[in-house]
Amino acid sequence: MNICAIVRANPVGFIAAASGGSSSFTVIQSVGCGGYTPVPNVSWLNVTSTVGSTVNFTVAANSGAQRSGAIVVNYNNGQFATAVNFNVTQLANNCTYGISPTSITFTSNGGTGSINLTTPAGCTWTATSNAPWVTITGGSSGSGNGTISYSVQANNGPARSATITAGGQTFTINQASGCTYSLDATSQNFSANGGFGIFTVTTSNSACSWTATNNASWITFIGSPSGTGTGTVSYAVQTNPGQARSSTITVGGQTLIVNQSGAAPQNRAPFDFDGDGKTDVSIFRPAVTGGEWWWRRSSDGGFPAVPFGNPTDIIAPGDFTGDGKMDLTIWRPSTGFWFIVRSEDNSFFGFPFGANGDIPATGDYDGDGKADAAVYRPSVGQWFIQRSSDGQVQTVQFGLAGDQPVAADYDGDGKTDVAIFPRQDCIRRKYSYSCSSKLDRERKPIKLRTNANNGCNILTC
Repeated sequence: MNICAIVRANPVGFIAAASGGSSSFTVIQSVGCGGYTPVPNVSWLNVTSTVGSTVNFTVAANSGAQRSGAIVVNYNNGQFATAVNFNVTQLANNCTYGISPTSITFTSNGGTGSINLTTPAGCTWTATSNAPWVTITGGSSGSGNGTISYSVQANNGPARSATITAGGQTFTINQASGCTYSLDATSQNFSANGGFGIFTVTTSNSACSWTATNNASWITFIGSPSGTGTGTVSYAVQTNPGQARSSTITVGGQTLIVNQSGAAPQNRAPFDFDGDGKTDVSIFRPAVTGGEWWWRRSSDGGFPAVPFGNPTDIIAPGDFTGDGKMDLTIWRPSTGFWFIVRSEDNSFFGFPFGANGDIPATGDYDGDGKADAAVYRPSVGQWFIQRSSDGQVQTVQFGLAGDQPVAADYDGDGKTDVAIFPRQDCIRRKYSYSCSSKLDRERKPIKLRTNANNGCNILTC
């Protein structure tokens, strides 16, 4: 019988750093020795494999004081079982690590950077990235102080973050969104009847999200106005009862202009108190005790009567509220005040506009569907118009002393035109008027429209 006389480990032991790691040793046997079994006697040692006479093992990191353990090599010498120890001593954790800076932010273009790592001499470290778009280009591992270099790829998607870890320290990399957006149209046009629209949003990355917004109440989105990646936006445009208008829809910094035509001009019947599109026969009775309004409704033949005004007031009815019905309106020359009874609820309001000697000339001069307070000052041939659309006062020089205002929509564009009727001496007068056509401040020659009955002309803008 052969007796196994020699079994030993080479080397006989190992000193491990506090950070742990891996290593190996060789089992040396004399002739006659059989197999062996390596078994760690502490939990922080682990045998990973045995290949022939080689034993591979790992040492876990040490967070405390110095410690010792062994890998026990068990074998049978031919007569009885015995063992030999491979001793491992692990140093205490005296290594501390610091990095500077601790974070950085890149634009979507990406770039390069570096991290300074500090630690006592002999302390080892390894740098790792947790994202494929951050690559460590230098200083991936080392001992003692070191510099870690890295690069950041360009980003065509949403904002993102990654980390580089070294010596237990974490360096954070933030990168701005690189999402770009484009629309397949820059504008869409609609008639006054409204309708439906759709456009496509194309993104640079399928993860890019977007939300469409608009600030017009007459444009509403159909379905969700948000999406991720390339998608479509659907919307509806309401009927337009007034003037032409425009608004925008914005997505990802891109703008779609929505244009809508205005409603066809509507020539409203004068003195239409019931809103049926027909003039109502009406009178104003300047009684001593106060003014009275009487009219015969064309819609049903009724005869309303409303006390409103003084005997010296001048009537100036108009649809000041835009409900399609004439409002009872008087202008008081003594004070220049307008007094109006709203047709929809019979409530009352008043305001000053004009002076004694002016002549009221109610009309819708800005075409917004509401009457504008206006006066003609014959002493200087000047018009004063308070626009209901924006509250601004516009002045127009047109007329001579003694002329009478006859404002109306002469060209059928839905806007009241400034016009005067000269007195009887107009036959001998040489006209040199000019006017602002449609109140657009573009000076143009006036038109003379002859009235064959009296030989005078009506002058209009």
